[in-house]
Amino acid sequence: MSYPFEGEVRLLRWGESSSAGRTITLELSGGDSDSAHPFRGLPTGHQHGQRFLMSFVPIDDNEEPLPNPGEAQERRPEETLFTPERRWEVPSPPPAGALHPKDTERSRLAKEHYKSLDDRDRAVADAGMLPSDLAFQEFAAAKSGLPPCVEVARSVIHAECGIGSRSEIATSDTAYQAFLALKTSFALWAKRLPEPR
Repeated sequence: MSYPFEGEVRLLRWGESSSAGRTITLELSGGDSDSAHPFRGLPTGHQHGQRFLMSFVPIDDNEEPLPNPGEAQERRPEETLFTPERRWEVPSPPPAGALHPKDTERSRLAKEHYKSLDDRDRAVADAGMLPSDLAFQEFAAAKSGLPPCVEVARSVIHAECGIGSRSEIATSDTAYQAFLALKTSFALWAKRLPEPR
């Protein structure tokens, strides 16, 4: 990796748990299949992972920095967001249910697409979404004895269903039934379904 690494990233997910602490997953932009991963060869893990000093500035669709809610709105033209004295403050979360118009439309289209799927394809979609669910990560950790994270959650789905890829849920009766049983077991564990009487 060349130093410093600079580039646009996209926040895919964030999480917080007692065992894994505060975590984020970022997608790096600008990669192609011919170039090596910029972090290849660096140590990883809770104990020995490479440490970094990072600074994040949210940007809009025009690549412009979003205004910092922690600063006064008026700024002289010669001032920038990137002076050493100025620290970027984490903005307050938006009110519940408040989404950017693009996100609202994307969410609506995703829900419509999900509803249009047949039962098996919907199960495949669920198998793709469940590993991001923090409660499912805890459930998978309890089943596997490993720390809660997306990778462990994904591996528990694969192991319980006897599959190498979630797409097999759509083509294998055994995998499909095993996934439905796993999903029901999780829903009961997470108290998202009433206990059977």
